[in-house]
Amino acid sequence: MANNFATLKAYLSQYLKPESVEVNAGPLKFKFQEGLKKDAIEVINSLKSKNVLFASMNNEIWEYVFLSLKNIQTEIITLNNGVKYRGSNELSEALDFMIEAIALYRQAYETNYIFFMRAPNRLNLGGPHLERNWPSLGIAAKDLLALRQLLYHSIKQISDFADSGEVSEWLPPETHMAKFWVNYADGRRLCEKCGFNLYYSPTEECPYCFEGTTFKLQWFGASEIMISGTFNNWNKNEWKMGQHPYGQWAYQKKLDPGKYLYKFIIDGVWTLDPENKKIETDEQGNSNSILIVD
Repeated sequence: MANNFATLKAYLSQYLKPESVEVNAGPLKFKFQEGLKKDAIEVINSLKSKNVLFASMNNEIWEYVFLSLKNIQTEIITLNNGVKYRGSNELSEALDFMIEAIALYRQAYETNYIFFMRAPNRLNLGGPHLERNWPSLGIAAKDLLALRQLLYHSIKQISDFADSGEVSEWLPPETHMAKFWVNYADGRRLCEKCGFNLYYSPTEECPYCFEGTTFKLQWFGASEIMISGTFNNWNKNEWKMGQHPYGQWAYQKKLDPGKYLYKFIIDGVWTLDPENKKIETDEQGNSNSILIVD
């Protein structure tokens, strides 16, 4: 990703004001000959009729942001082929610019996002929650704001040139969702070792980097859950699990290698670990969950 990221940054810096997503209009100025107005009207009307900009790019789920960008790129390429066939080189230059901008953005972030989403997911988070751990979330959202401004600025020039009563005013793109992701990413507390979003950790430790044993339980409605077992001499009051979002409870402890028996105590009720199929029953008929620490 590093080279693609650097390429995108260098590209954007040509057209944006320093430390901003605001367009520097000077370098991004297209000139159109009067005879191109018919082609320009066709391009604008086609983009508008397919709602190319910008609703689906304002999606909460990044998977659909990338899909939208792919569809936008495909649509502009199709339009550009027709424009080039008719010899409208100046108009084609503007469309080439948009195609290149989208391609560079996708190269910088899309594969990186896909690899992250397909990597091992120890907490079994659903897609919308998992992607909030994506390390590149904040910078991808900021660059998406920049990309949208470049596309808007380019299309507006074509629209202004084509405007002869047949083309309505092109409205600036809505950007509130991308801005939300920038602010969200800035406020994340990430693991210093691996970048995991600690909001989703069932304890204060990163589940990917902690080297001890993590006891986890999903249980809604409980006010207190304890862990008792052979590792703490069946103490009922010592190991209190922490409560976390989405009904998650967890407790972490470094244990010596060996075999342990344990149970959860949920509001005073002794309960087997529902996620652990390894159970041992003693001579009195008491069943306990089994933990093996290597």
